[in-house]
Amino acid sequence: MKLGRIGQQTWTVYAACGDDGSCPLLDFIASLDTKRGAKVLRDLRVYVPTSEPADWVRARFSAALVGSDGIFEFRWPTRGGGTPRVFWFYDEGRVIICSHGLDKKGAMPQPELRLAEQVRRAYLAAKADGRLEILELEDLDPHDPRGSI
Repeated sequence: MKLGRIGQQTWTVYAACGDDGSCPLLDFIASLDTKRGAKVLRDLRVYVPTSEPADWVRARFSAALVGSDGIFEFRWPTRGGGTPRVFWFYDEGRVIICSHGLDKKGAMPQPELRLAEQVRRAYLAAKADGRLEILELEDLDPHDPRGSI
């Protein structure tokens, strides 16, 4: 499994990507309008790595997802349209792994939770087998402009 390093300071934030370099999180960010996509990526690169989970909860920026096995979400509420959400989970050593995103208001679809749990299981298996490859976000696809959002 490849991991794209999004940000690193107190916390290290990674995007879980396929061995082929595909990255559902980056695809999600690229699907948002430019302003919202830039905000999501900036928060994952700067705010999350430099702040603490208590800050995230207090600001209602993050919450544990009910009915999931260790999956959380970051949220960017908007007045109109959907609410960008990024699914993530913790690992030891102040590490956050983001699996994918969804632009939706209201109740969380169970298939999205199951997908995030599947990514978590695949990550833990790859870690146990020594099959994690860490890349800088921009190195996932040098021809893809998503890294410059």
